[in-house]
Amino acid sequence: MSFSNVPDNHHASCVQPAFPSELGEESGADVLATWAFCHSFRDVLGLPPFSVDALLAAVGRGSTSALLGAVHIAMLRVLQADMEDAHASVVLQVRREWKCFL
Repeated sequence: MSFSNVPDNHHASCVQPAFPSELGEESGADVLATWAFCHSFRDVLGLPPFSVDALLAAVGRGSTSALLGAVHIAMLRVLQADMEDAHASVVLQVRREWKCFL
Protein backbone atom coordinates (compact mmCIF):
# COMPACT_ATOMS: atom_id res chain seq x y z
CA MET A 1 0.00 0.00 0.00
CA SER A 2 1.37 3.38 -0.95
CA PHE A 3 0.89 6.55 1.06
CA SER A 4 2.06 8.83 -1.73
CA ASN A 5 -1.49 10.14 -2.29
CA VAL A 6 -2.02 10.95 1.42
CA PRO A 7 -1.26 14.58 2.34
CA ASP A 8 1.68 15.10 4.73
CA ASN A 9 -0.48 16.79 7.36
CA HIS A 10 -2.79 13.73 7.52
CA HIS A 11 -0.17 11.64 9.37
CA ALA A 12 0.41 14.34 11.97
CA SER A 13 -3.29 14.52 12.84
CA CYS A 14 -3.43 10.73 13.45
CA VAL A 15 -0.68 10.73 16.06
CA GLN A 16 -1.85 11.44 19.60
CA PRO A 17 0.59 12.56 22.29
CA ALA A 18 1.48 9.86 24.82
CA PHE A 19 1.22 12.21 27.80
CA PRO A 20 -0.80 15.33 28.57
CA SER A 21 0.93 18.44 27.26
CA GLU A 22 1.03 20.05 30.72
CA LEU A 23 3.12 17.11 31.96
CA GLY A 24 5.93 17.69 29.46
CA GLU A 25 8.16 15.18 27.72
CA GLU A 26 10.70 14.77 30.51
CA SER A 27 8.08 14.29 33.22
CA GLY A 28 6.23 11.88 30.95
CA ALA A 29 9.36 9.74 30.74
CA ASP A 30 9.70 9.92 34.55
CA VAL A 31 6.10 8.75 35.01
CA LEU A 32 6.69 5.86 32.63
CA ALA A 33 9.92 4.86 34.42
CA THR A 34 8.15 5.10 37.79
CA TRP A 35 5.30 2.91 36.56
CA ALA A 36 7.78 0.35 35.15
CA PHE A 37 9.62 0.24 38.49
CA CYS A 38 6.39 -0.15 40.49
CA HIS A 39 5.13 -2.78 38.07
CA SER A 40 8.38 -4.77 38.21
CA PHE A 41 8.66 -4.67 42.01
CA ARG A 42 4.98 -4.62 42.97
CA ASP A 43 5.29 -7.94 44.85
CA VAL A 44 8.23 -6.68 46.92
CA LEU A 45 6.50 -3.35 47.51
CA GLY A 46 3.13 -4.97 48.21
CA LEU A 47 1.36 -2.83 45.61
CA PRO A 48 -1.69 -3.82 43.62
CA PRO A 49 -1.30 -3.68 39.84
CA PHE A 50 -2.21 -0.31 38.32
CA SER A 51 -2.06 1.16 34.83
CA VAL A 52 0.04 4.00 33.47
CA ASP A 53 -3.20 5.93 33.04
CA ALA A 54 -3.98 5.45 36.75
CA LEU A 55 -0.52 6.77 37.63
CA LEU A 56 -0.97 9.74 35.30
CA ALA A 57 -4.30 10.52 36.95
CA ALA A 58 -2.66 10.20 40.38
CA VAL A 59 0.10 12.62 39.39
CA GLY A 60 -2.61 15.01 38.21
CA ARG A 61 -4.33 14.83 41.62
CA GLY A 62 -1.04 15.38 43.42
CA SER A 63 -0.92 15.08 47.19
CA THR A 64 -4.60 14.07 47.39
CA SER A 65 -3.93 10.87 45.41
CA ALA A 66 -4.39 7.62 47.31
CA LEU A 67 -2.24 5.79 44.74
CA LEU A 68 0.74 8.12 45.19
CA GLY A 69 0.34 7.80 48.95
CA ALA A 70 0.31 4.00 48.72
CA VAL A 71 3.43 3.96 46.52
CA HIS A 72 5.22 6.35 48.87
CA ILE A 73 4.35 4.35 52.00
CA ALA A 74 5.32 1.07 50.30
CA MET A 75 8.73 2.44 49.35
CA LEU A 76 9.28 3.84 52.85
CA ARG A 77 8.44 0.45 54.39
CA VAL A 78 10.93 -1.36 52.15
CA LEU A 79 13.57 1.27 52.91
CA GLN A 80 12.95 0.96 56.65
CA ALA A 81 13.14 -2.84 56.52
CA ASP A 82 16.41 -2.62 54.58
CA MET A 83 17.87 -0.19 57.10
CA GLU A 84 16.80 -2.41 60.00
CA ASP A 85 18.41 -5.45 58.33
CA ALA A 86 21.63 -3.51 57.74
CA HIS A 87 21.67 -2.34 61.36
CA ALA A 88 21.06 -5.85 62.65
CA SER A 89 23.91 -7.27 60.57
CA VAL A 90 26.31 -4.61 61.90
CA VAL A 91 25.25 -5.35 65.48
CA LEU A 92 25.83 -9.09 64.94
CA GLN A 93 29.26 -8.44 63.46
CA VAL A 94 30.25 -6.20 66.36
CA ARG A 95 29.09 -8.84 68.86
CA ARG A 96 31.20 -11.48 67.09
CA GLU A 97 34.24 -9.22 67.18
CA TRP A 98 33.79 -8.50 70.89
CA LYS A 99 33.50 -12.21 71.71
CA CYS A 100 37.12 -12.55 70.63
CA PHE A 101 38.13 -10.23 73.46
CA LEU A 102 36.06 -11.88 76.17
